[in-house]
Amino acid sequence: MSDSILRLGNLRGPDVANKITSRSIFVQPLGAIEQHGPHLPLNTDEVVATAVAEATVARVGEKLDVWLLPTLTYTKSNEHAWAPGTIWLSSTTMLSVLDDWQLPQQEIHAVFPSPRMLPAKVTQFIAWLEGQFDQDWWARRDLG
Repeated sequence: MSDSILRLGNLRGPDVANKITSRSIFVQPLGAIEQHGPHLPLNTDEVVATAVAEATVARVGEKLDVWLLPTLTYTKSNEHAWAPGTIWLSSTTMLSVLDDWQLPQQEIHAVFPSPRMLPAKVTQFIAWLEGQFDQDWWARRDLG
């Protein structure tokens, strides 16, 4: 059974120019490596984020030109620093990483549950995303 998921990481360098367009959509799973009590593995967030992203891209990827990016597991999880095995970046480092991260020139959408329930690391990521754009998306959108 072949993998029907469009994975950016599976492309070779020359393929990117031929397959990625201004209409391509990227899904970036974000899943921390942190404690979840004695009953779950450290990579629970990574496994869940990757599974949801893979299911989404598998369902609509080819039809809508949606590509899966590799799961980012280095997150701001210092609230779990006390627990063995937690991999985390400080807020300052995480923001520096995000500042250096280059997005392709196209629309980006962040989908998340109610803002009341968001962890601090997700709130910081969304705030960073908002800061990357100099105008509202609908003002930039090609409606033609």
